Amino acid sequence: AALRSTPETAGIPVIFLTALDSAEDEQAGLEEGAVDYIAKPIRPAVLLARVKVQLELQRSRRMLAAQNADLAAEVHHRQEQNTALSERLELTLAASGLAVWEYHPGPPGRLHWSVSLSEAFGLACEPATPEQWLALMHPDDRARLSEFLDTKQDIVHLECRMQDGDGHWRWIELQG
Repeated sequence: AALRSTPETAGIPVIFLTALDSAEDEQAGLEEGAVDYIAKPIRPAVLLARVKVQLELQRSRRMLAAQNADLAAEVHHRQEQNTALSERLELTLAASGLAVWEYHPGPPGRLHWSVSLSEAFGLACEPATPEQWLALMHPDDRARLSEFLDTKQDIVHLECRMQDGDGHWRWIELQG
């Protein structure tokens, strides 16, 4: 318990070598934090083998922890790169007058709009679901939009009307 209580010694594998050989004693030793429990008489070959196993396990745990730390750093680095690329894409889209949306068929269907698209339509935020987006479409165009979203064709094109944040109908061109 004392070894486990300080960071400097918490990772030291403890093997109990004892004359106490009851199942209750062994259970108590393992619950205390021992990695192994060997009762007398001690056979040197068994002791050596168990020590080697515990040292190899400790080495493997350290190696895995180092790999996990490296992976976490790589994930963080790539997330920063993705954020920077997304910001550049948004600036490019805003400057071009174009906007991008992504639709991922479900279930559940997911929808993502570029910030420039929400701004172009005067919306405080993008629709959270495809159904909310469909509700912004002109009633006469909703069936065609549903077909557009469900198509299996490689290239699709649709012109339809969508309501902006001020309630006006605007023609839009969708390509996918």
